[in-house]
Amino acid sequence: MSNGKERPVFNLWFKEQLRSRGWNGATAADKIGVQPGTISKWRRRKTPPEMRGLIAIGRAFELPTEDVIVAAGYDVKASDSDADRENRRLTLLSAMPRFAEIIDRVARLAPERQDAYLSVIEGMLPPDDAGSQSNHQ
Repeated sequence: MSNGKERPVFNLWFKEQLRSRGWNGATAADKIGVQPGTISKWRRRKTPPEMRGLIAIGRAFELPTEDVIVAAGYDVKASDSDADRENRRLTLLSAMPRFAEIIDRVARLAPERQDAYLSVIEGMLPPDDAGSQSNHQ
């Protein structure tokens, strides 16, 4: 099932990550924050977990979320042109009212649910670097 681009099969990548860390299913489940049966499914199947699972795996493995997403077979652009970044910035700016609505909805949740949502959102953000920090000043 090749389309000219070889992609890693997620379950093989996942098993190798577990092996290299010396983690069994119970250890992985505890560190990733899922049930042991979920780890078993990820090891056996060739389909990756949903995005929330990929983010949790990245955190547990101390890997960039992008690396885990790529291992799951999703395309992630390595670099964008200035025009692509500007288009994305303008799209985000136009979505600001929607962000405000989402923030308001999350603020009305119980604190533990707020933390869960914020963890997912933070896991999707790229790490701050010197360039992005200087843009906030």
